[in-house]
Amino acid sequence: MNKKLIILLIAVVCIAAPATAGPLTDADISVGLFVGDNTSATVRMDVSRNTAWVVNFGWGYGRGLYLRPQYQLTIDDLQFQIQGLRFYPYIGAAAPLGLTKGFDLAADAVLGISYYFYDIPMEIYVESLLGLKVFQGGNIKLGPDFGGGIGVRYALGR
Repeated sequence: MNKKLIILLIAVVCIAAPATAGPLTDADISVGLFVGDNTSATVRMDVSRNTAWVVNFGWGYGRGLYLRPQYQLTIDDLQFQIQGLRFYPYIGAAAPLGLTKGFDLAADAVLGISYYFYDIPMEIYVESLLGLKVFQGGNIKLGPDFGGGIGVRYALGR
């Protein structure tokens, strides 16, 4: 089911997007939905043109209800185009907190790519997380932590 949704979202971007992406600009707050391993509502607050704080709140496999604060840095020098569509890579750090299956905590690296629509204040993005679980079920238990998916955010006030 998730594969069909991802393919549908990519098709919508390819069909509905104009020839070029909108410029990377400051939008105070963006809200949206992230679908994948950790499905959540997402809120992004831009600190500057290239940096943002992101908070995701939702449900994750093996984690239950969770909160994931995240710092994000867009790398302008690595932006690229595919058939006239401009994409912006970003990196970041996240600290996913599991809230319902005991206390879970991880330290994750974030790698993603965003596309900003030109005519509407919306972003679509794909990201992956890879890191280290520190606490699992309230106990110190080191192990791998990973996640990823596709999301969309609408910029308020733009």
